[in-house]
Amino acid sequence: MHDDDWESVVQYHADFEKLKGQKTSVAEDPELARIKHNTAIQSNINYWGVREQRTAMEERRPEAPDDVQGSGRRQPGSIENYDPMSQQYGSGIGVPTGFHHPEPVRQAPYQPQPPQSYSEPQPPKQANKGMVCRALYDYSAADTDEVSFMDGDLIIQCHPIDAGWMEGTVERTGKRGMLPSNYVERI
Repeated sequence: MHDDDWESVVQYHADFEKLKGQKTSVAEDPELARIKHNTAIQSNINYWGVREQRTAMEERRPEAPDDVQGSGRRQPGSIENYDPMSQQYGSGIGVPTGFHHPEPVRQAPYQPQPPQSYSEPQPPKQANKGMVCRALYDYSAADTDEVSFMDGDLIIQCHPIDAGWMEGTVERTGKRGMLPSNYVERI
């Protein structure tokens, strides 16, 4: 090692020893803030004895009556005794004599359907020609692996390569090669 290398190592070690044990700052992000908040909540629950208070309060809670319906109170969220004519709860309230509420129509349980595949409509394939495209413009091959064609030519056996290129055979000439896909349209 050169003298400069040793000086660098010694300086690095001196800086390391000087900073050892000091606090390293960490960037705040929403996830870290959420974790800190949840940790503080758990710490306060244990420190202030909130868990024990809650348990004691639950033990002192009066028992709920067994027959909530019979006590004149309705079950929260229950609509079995709701009269839509009078917009009131309770059996027989506002119901004319001889009027019978029909039984509610029971629907079959929901059966989820498999998701439908939404893909780009594929052009019809002509017999033994694979995917067929029609040239919109003239194109002169710029490289040996490309193919030239004229406006209106049919390109058969097309296969997309990437977003801008495809491979195909010009039906008029019988030559196969790469071509720009924005120069043709699928038919």
